[in-house]
Amino acid sequence: MTSKERVLAAIKRKPVDYIPCLVLCGPSEAEMAEHNLAAIGLDPVMSIDVAGSNAEPIAAARVNHSLATVCSMGTGTTEAGPLFGVGGWRGAAEANPGHVEKYLEREHRDCLAFIEKAALRGVDVILRNSFCNSCDSPNTESLARILRSHLKEEIELAHRTGRVIGLVLDAASMSMLERLSELEFDCVAGIDITATGLELKEVRRILGDRKSFWIGPLSADVKKAVAKVIDVFGKRGLLITASPATRATMRAEDTLAMVEEWRRLRIFP
Repeated sequence: MTSKERVLAAIKRKPVDYIPCLVLCGPSEAEMAEHNLAAIGLDPVMSIDVAGSNAEPIAAARVNHSLATVCSMGTGTTEAGPLFGVGGWRGAAEANPGHVEKYLEREHRDCLAFIEKAALRGVDVILRNSFCNSCDSPNTESLARILRSHLKEEIELAHRTGRVIGLVLDAASMSMLERLSELEFDCVAGIDITATGLELKEVRRILGDRKSFWIGPLSADVKKAVAKVIDVFGKRGLLITASPATRATMRAEDTLAMVEEWRRLRIFP
């Protein structure tokens, strides 16, 4: 299989020759991506800015090296929170839900337009930053329904245009898993396995064998973390990568340990 075939098959929970181990490469990192692919055997995923100027060179890299491409959409709670003042996102959802609903509707329309652009660019994978942790607050069930409706429409459009789509979930989003599980997204990404109180087996129980998992280890005891992720989620529909909580600060020796353990356990099934 090519790297792109392997990544997309894993996201779709189809059989692969081995579990992909992903490294995200930016627009100026095509040479690094080639090295990771050819010399180390990793599966580089090229990040593409759909609205920016790097689309063409990354598209060329995807074709030349058979690499999957990915883009992210949606502002998510982290970026949107400051717009709603001192109380942040949750405070606004309780005090003035009408304003929040209007914001969500505008962001939803932006995401629909983004999906169309991503499809025209030939991007393979769309990751949707979510607002789902906002629904932990009291009196926001109506917002939860709006969010699910928006996500459903975005997922359907992504699939109609031939894209795969994943939801980026942070630790605060975990309480929404039951309600999210009914949506037809392909994978979940961004889960921080270091988060306090997060039970990976509970995540697997809720999402079961219907979603794929773009997930991986933290800096401490990397080999044990890789083995645990594989043990909990199995090898079908799994994409190993560094945990978002430690990716930027992960030491070289930790990355090497992750790759070493992945190589030992990666063979499918």
